[in-house]
Amino acid sequence: MLNKRQCQNAKLWAGIGLGLSVGAGIGCLVYKKYKALRDSSDFFFIGDNKTVDFRGELFQDVSLSAVATNVLVDLSEATPDENPMTLYIQGIASNIDVVVPEGWNVKMQGDATRSQLDNATEFDYDDISAPLLFVDYSLKASGISVYYGFPYEEIEEVQEVVLADEVPLEEEPVPAEA
Repeated sequence: MLNKRQCQNAKLWAGIGLGLSVGAGIGCLVYKKYKALRDSSDFFFIGDNKTVDFRGELFQDVSLSAVATNVLVDLSEATPDENPMTLYIQGIASNIDVVVPEGWNVKMQGDATRSQLDNATEFDYDDISAPLLFVDYSLKASGISVYYGFPYEEIEEVQEVVLADEVPLEEEPVPAEA
C-alpha cells in the first residue's frame, strides 16, 4: 500500500509524463507541417522580412510558403511567360505583397481563414493578349495584397531646400525667448 507522499509523487510523475507526451505530439505535428511546407515550395520563409525579386527573369509557375513573415514578391520588371502563369502562395500568420507590371491580368483564387485579401489590379476580360497571372493562395491569419508597381525613375540630382527668403534651412535665425 502506498502512503500519502508516495501517492502524490506518483501523480506528479504521471502528470509530467502526460505533459511530455502531449508536448512531443504537438512538436511532431509542427515539424511535419514545417517539412511539408518546406518541401513543397520553391521559396520558404519563416520569421523574417524577405523580398523575392524577379527583375529581368522569365516568370513561370512559382510556389512560396511563409510562416510569420513579411514577404514582397516583386514581379514589376519580370518577363511574363507566354502561357498563363501561377503564383502559389501558402501563408500562416504572414503578410505577402505581390507587385505586378501594369497591363497584367491578375486573377486571385483560393482559401483564406481569418485573413485579409486586397487586389488593386484590374482584370481586362477583353484583352486576351495580356499576360495572365493566377494567384492561388491558401492563407491562415495572413494578409495578401496584389498591386501594380510604380515606375522606377532614378533621381539624377538632389536639390537643396531653401526658404522663401533665400536663407538655407540650417542657417535660419532662432528667435530669442522673452
